[in-house]
Amino acid sequence: MPSIKANETVLVTGASGFIAVWVCRTLLEAGYNVNLSYPEAQCALPPKAIISSQTIHGQEGAFDEAVKGVHGIAHTASPFHFASEDPKDIIDPAIKGTTGVLESAHKFGSAVKRVVITSSVASVTDGMYHLKTPGTIYTENDWNTLSEKEIEEKGKYASGSEKYCASKTLAEKAAWEFVKNIKPNWDMTNANLNADVYINR
Repeated sequence: MPSIKANETVLVTGASGFIAVWVCRTLLEAGYNVNLSYPEAQCALPPKAIISSQTIHGQEGAFDEAVKGVHGIAHTASPFHFASEDPKDIIDPAIKGTTGVLESAHKFGSAVKRVVITSSVASVTDGMYHLKTPGTIYTENDWNTLSEKEIEEKGKYASGSEKYCASKTLAEKAAWEFVKNIKPNWDMTNANLNADVYINR
């Protein structure tokens, strides 16, 4: 798959989030054009560098218009809150948001070359303990299995962190399943970020 040229356009979803703002800044500094899924994020970025803003709502097909004409997609949008007891309030939007942007890219993103999803180390490890094991190398065959199990066993009584970890795991699994079944014309990768990357520990 050819790389995206510096003068081409990248859609950044969830652009009001912490990671997304830095993704936008990095893209702009490298010469890319950036489309946002949340116009509120524009206040943190050089306005002249933004071609357009797209307001994305939670309904089906929310990204259909946003993907048109873009060459790459950085999907950073994902719920992160402990405001609800029901695990589905975090898990379902994470899955639907991820598969939704992929579906839109497949149907309407004729110029899309690559989709990058900001996943999490939470989707490949069973808790922070494993991160402390020296020399551990994680691959695409590694998955977090404990968070899903805790959700199944405890439901609304599962910890907020386990609900979030399960949401990242299930969303990434759904993304890979989509690519496997649909075989789109663009390629996809997941960036499994460790929390230390963005909290500077």
